[in-house]
Amino acid sequence: MNEISLHQRVLNAVGSQAVENVKGLHSYYHGRADATSEWANLWSRSDDCSWAHAFGRMRGFDQVWYGSVTEYDKMAMENWLAMYKRYPEIGGKDPRPLLECSVHTLVTDIIEVASDGKTARGSFITPGLIHSRLNPHGSKYCGIMWERYGSDFICEDGQWKYLHEHVCPDIMGKLDIGNWAADEFDALAHPEREREMPPLLEGPPVTDPGPMHMPYSVISAPPNTVPWPEPYETMDDNNTYTKKNYTHVINFSSLGKVLGVKEEEFTPPIPDGKPMKRQIWTLDAVQQAIESVKKHKIPGTKVALDGHLEFWIIMAVAKSLEPECECFYVAPGEEGMPKPGAPMKFVNIPFYPVSWGKAGPQGFSASVSEEGDIVYIDFKVDDDVSWMDQLNVIAPHLTLPIVPEGKTLCFKAEAHFPIMWVVLKAYEKCAKSIFCAGRADNAYRCYLPGGGHSLGDSLPFRK
Repeated sequence: MNEISLHQRVLNAVGSQAVENVKGLHSYYHGRADATSEWANLWSRSDDCSWAHAFGRMRGFDQVWYGSVTEYDKMAMENWLAMYKRYPEIGGKDPRPLLECSVHTLVTDIIEVASDGKTARGSFITPGLIHSRLNPHGSKYCGIMWERYGSDFICEDGQWKYLHEHVCPDIMGKLDIGNWAADEFDALAHPEREREMPPLLEGPPVTDPGPMHMPYSVISAPPNTVPWPEPYETMDDNNTYTKKNYTHVINFSSLGKVLGVKEEEFTPPIPDGKPMKRQIWTLDAVQQAIESVKKHKIPGTKVALDGHLEFWIIMAVAKSLEPECECFYVAPGEEGMPKPGAPMKFVNIPFYPVSWGKAGPQGFSASVSEEGDIVYIDFKVDDDVSWMDQLNVIAPHLTLPIVPEGKTLCFKAEAHFPIMWVVLKAYEKCAKSIFCAGRADNAYRCYLPGGGHSLGDSLPFRK
């Protein structure tokens, strides 16, 4: 950090107090469901402003206003009209506070004002309640939650305003109804018992679709989605809760939990493979996932797919995002596997262009055979090819064998996912339909339907 003058230090101290006041005003406005006053008085009108929750991120003031004010006020009005029939005495009263009372206490704030004095960042924990004593059904309810805020602020014409907000719900439940931790443990310990499936994370229209945060679980801690700010010079993509050059990550493990996908233990068929958990995705869950990502996809969005499961599922989700979105596959980074206890680094693998001819480069091989309307393509990477070479030499520089057009293609891979990702995509234009299988699979599964084949159909391996 550069040394700053005493004058700038005083201004930054004043800015820190102003930011705390802005955050406090948010709590009061939110408590009476007065979204109109909050976004009209506390927020920057910049195209860079954003508001995010687990369901996704709204970008630009117009989208934030529509999702946070227009849609919210619409719910309040509809609630008021329905309640008026039961409680006519609410006539003439503001419909918004009658919707619900959101009590979000702000605690343990950490605030940093940039050295240039133009922006500030804050992290807050907010235990709270959302409750109502009036509703069209004549009942009352109270929901509990424990959330974290990651907030960016900007000083405009001497006034501090909100610029970005990311809300991360860690704990959610209903007061005096059930036991959220015990109930989740029971569901994990007894998966055979029927239970109500958790709802999909829904929300208003967003630019960056979720899930953008996963709550606490009895088997995993919440991710550190909004870490507290450190001292910084100026706001940039390294110091913000909303990056401008953003690649949305679809984590299949997180998405599977939202969809209620069950897990089982298995050992990967690789040297020194260790037992691990994997999700058992049904065709219904895959179709739900596809519908969810299709609903939220925004033209021009970059999407990275992160998960180790049957590859037909990953390719089917990628296909549903194209051509509006640019897709990547998340793989362990160029430095290879880290030492035990060291953090894993990741890279995003694009759909690299390929050459056609004799299979290559060295270390990669493929064989092709044809039986009627089906073309079988087996490909593998030699066991002595390092992980770094798979990422940096094989995947970006593939040469693939030419196959007849208009056929059903069945791929079997003795290769890691980054290679499968590039190979399968390369053949889509010439195929009627595509099936694929990896090392641990026991049949081909269809991800590109056509020619009488549907998504998820299976074909047996050749004898």
